[in-house]
Amino acid sequence: TSIKSKKNLFSFFLLLSFLIHSRQGSANDVFVDAPQIVGGIDSSDLIGNDGRCTLREAIANTNADRQVHADCEPGQVRVQDVIHVPAGTLHTLQREQRAITIETPVTIVGDAQNPPSISGNNLIRIFNILINTRVTISDILLINGNAGNANGGCISNSGFLTIARSALNNCSSQEGGGAIYVDIDATLTLEDIQMVGNLANWGGAIYAVGIDLTLNDVQFNANRAYEKGGAVYTIA
Repeated sequence: TSIKSKKNLFSFFLLLSFLIHSRQGSANDVFVDAPQIVGGIDSSDLIGNDGRCTLREAIANTNADRQVHADCEPGQVRVQDVIHVPAGTLHTLQREQRAITIETPVTIVGDAQNPPSISGNNLIRIFNILINTRVTISDILLINGNAGNANGGCISNSGFLTIARSALNNCSSQEGGGAIYVDIDATLTLEDIQMVGNLANWGGAIYAVGIDLTLNDVQFNANRAYEKGGAVYTIA
């Protein structure tokens, strides 16, 4: 009886270990809702229990690894959070909310056939990516970001950023990186990307402090810089 009990106990802990490690390697999906305009108000960037998950609420949940906002699925600890943005939708950020800050590893995916758009509304930057944070963005259009007198019109990146099959268009900065600013010790990988109509003082599309850039099949068109680097400007 003692031997049988020990075998059962061993089997229990073996199963428990398997379940824990399986969960750690899985993905956690968070689904953003399509915005609606009700009473002249765009729901794209609203915060509140209105039954609709916005991109800002989804990222707040994944940053916290829990359910900060009940409108969205919770973020999870020790798994890869994947945020899904619905096809063909337009998500317009509001000045009052400022740029969306990403603090923990996350993947943000759109739709390859009909990419959704995330707009800074020509008022604010779209994303701040904090130091050592790994972020992947795919099949999404990032448009109309405006960093004002700061770097990075669409994205300010201090982490490890990969963007694939996407576009960054019509973003601006009065400093460096009309579309993307890459901080020291950060990395940027672009694959199958269009960058059109971005504007800055240095690096109309990209301004990088350091040279850890990987650019594969990137098309630059009509990007401008008032000082140096119409498309890309780097400081090694």
